[in-house]
Amino acid sequence: MIRRLALFLLFALIPYGYIGMQLDFSYHALSGYIGWGVVFILIGFLTRRRILGLECIAIPFISYGISYICVQSFQNERWSYFFIPFGVEGSLLLFYILSLFALGIGLLIGKKKKNPAL
Repeated sequence: MIRRLALFLLFALIPYGYIGMQLDFSYHALSGYIGWGVVFILIGFLTRRRILGLECIAIPFISYGISYICVQSFQNERWSYFFIPFGVEGSLLLFYILSLFALGIGLLIGKKKKNPAL
């Protein structure tokens, strides 16, 4: 129970969206977005393997809220010219919708086989 809570808080309290957008804006690197997708696939995988509970469905929404606060607090005025055509908030929302697909992929990958061949 403690392990589930610790993993949930670890995954939920990181602003993946803000980190990805900051790396993209500063260094023109997609590594933040790739890491973001890998993390959400891992979350789905851990959920399917019952290491995390179904409450992990809330992780993207909590992380989005934290990322939105960080974007509003720490964004540079030049960001609005960089994230075209959706703008900063629209791009952040789009990336979090895509992270729900990554979460679903992780759920599909983590499916256990009924009769594994040994």
